[in-house]
Amino acid sequence: MVEEADGARRAAEDARRGLAEAESRATAAEERAAAMEEAAAMAEAKADSLVDQTHVTLDGSTMIDGEVAKEWEEVAMARSEEEVAIARSEAEAAKAAMSAAEARAVAAEEAAAAASARAEEASARADDADAARAEVEEERAEMRALQKRREEAIARRNEATDAELAASEKRADALERAFETEKAARLAAETAAEEVQAGDVSAAADEAARLGESVADLELRLAQARDAAEDAVARETDLASKVEALTAALTAAEEQAAAAAAAAEAESARAGAREVESRIASLEAELAAKADEAESAVRAASAARAEAESARADAQASGGELAVKIGELEGRLRQSEEAAAAAAKRVENSNSAAEELSGKIDSLTAALTGAEEKAAAAQAEAESLKAAASSGAGELESKIAALESQLAAKAEELEGVKSSGEQYTAELTARVEAAEAAAATAKADVDSAASSASSAAAELEAKVKAAEEKAAAAEQKAAAAAAEAASALGDADAAKSAAAAATAELESQVSALQQELASADGKISAAAAEVAAATAEADSAKLTASSATVESESKLAALEASLAAAEAAAAAKTEELETIKTTGKQHTDELSGRLQAAEAAAA
Repeated sequence: MVEEADGARRAAEDARRGLAEAESRATAAEERAAAMEEAAAMAEAKADSLVDQTHVTLDGSTMIDGEVAKEWEEVAMARSEEEVAIARSEAEAAKAAMSAAEARAVAAEEAAAAASARAEEASARADDADAARAEVEEERAEMRALQKRREEAIARRNEATDAELAASEKRADALERAFETEKAARLAAETAAEEVQAGDVSAAADEAARLGESVADLELRLAQARDAAEDAVARETDLASKVEALTAALTAAEEQAAAAAAAAEAESARAGAREVESRIASLEAELAAKADEAESAVRAASAARAEAESARADAQASGGELAVKIGELEGRLRQSEEAAAAAAKRVENSNSAAEELSGKIDSLTAALTGAEEKAAAAQAEAESLKAAASSGAGELESKIAALESQLAAKAEELEGVKSSGEQYTAELTARVEAAEAAAATAKADVDSAASSASSAAAELEAKVKAAEEKAAAAEQKAAAAAAEAASALGDADAAKSAAAAATAELESQVSALQQELASADGKISAAAAEVAAATAEADSAKLTASSATVESESKLAALEASLAAAEAAAAAKTEELETIKTTGKQHTDELSGRLQAAEAAAA
């Protein structure tokens, strides 16, 4: 991604360099037109001087007849007027071509600046995508650790559930033993009643004491089972609170990372805007300088026309032999034709350079499109991974520190990119100055290239139009990529909301399970209270049984009835407890399945 962004940046610099060369060629064409006018003026002045020099002989007599000289003078004047008119028309055409070339160069420069801005934006997006990818890798590692901890928590919860089930089984065994003990107590009570009837009250008291010890043991075991159930509920509640706290911390960290990324993007956009403004200011200064040069060229052309008119007036006044002047003009015409051929060759070279510029613009557009697509894909991947990471939690203090260090490193990298961009700008300025110096040295070799400059300007206009069309196509592709990125963000937000809804549903199920466990604890406590009441009644019955035989028989009967009722109630409570345990285990299994499904969907 970074290499593609560097390639796009280099292509943008090549495009700027090509545009600067096109501007220098247009300036050279303008200067060649001005030089052509100056050459015509100099030719007329030289012809007039030759006429003045050859009009009179050494003895002061006229060499040529006055009528013949007048005819030659009229022919020379007509030719000079035609040449001046041609030079004026060529100068006007060169000025118009220069203006059009300047306008096209400005438009092409703006397109290149926009392409450079898009390249820099793509580079920034690529950097952000790399940072997001690194962040996602860290989050993925944290998610793996979180998954491992979650599996361990689920294993501990399953162990707690198994322990609770084992405790419940132990409680059921204890209840069965209590029932057996109660049956034995009833048998002992019956035996005691018989012994009381026989007069042996001490044996009944011993049996009643053993029965009380058995009931106390049963109460102790019930209390231990209840404490184990409360510990399991407390661990479940603690785990749920930790998950909620870690989820909130992860959400806060994601918001901080998003804010930091937005700040980095805003800073890069401001830097690009400042660079574009500086480039626009430099272009305006160059255009102002070119306008001043054009005005000076117009003034020089006006002065040349004035000198030509004065030369024509002098030629009409003096007359003379113009054969030498005509020969010199024909020689200069041949030189101008040769210079025009050389200029046409240079124009062909400029056309090839313009074609290379067009190819570079195409490659720049393709590189920008690929970079934008990859940046959009990386952003979509980062959003999807963030949406998956939002369903979990982790220890994020070290992550926040790492993110801050990464942001600092990225800021340093951006500063390095800015410094390298300034170096590239300095190198480009040096190359432009070297190109201007080369154009200044080549200016002396070209006398006439107005027509070739106009054709080159037309071809350059076609190339610039093609570049503008390609830039518009690139902008359309960028808009389509942005729309795809927006749709991907919408899908990621929908996935995030679905994961949040699933998390809320799981939390509600956990709270419902906790309420059911609390109600089960209440029912167990009520059963223990009933058993305690039954034990108290049994103790009171045993005490009253030792006082009187008749009362002991009635109390033993009442005790048997209460024990039977307690046995039935305990059996009902046991069945209800087993039902609650089965339902809780089903809810726990269903919750574990949903958690695993949510984790798989997030992964």
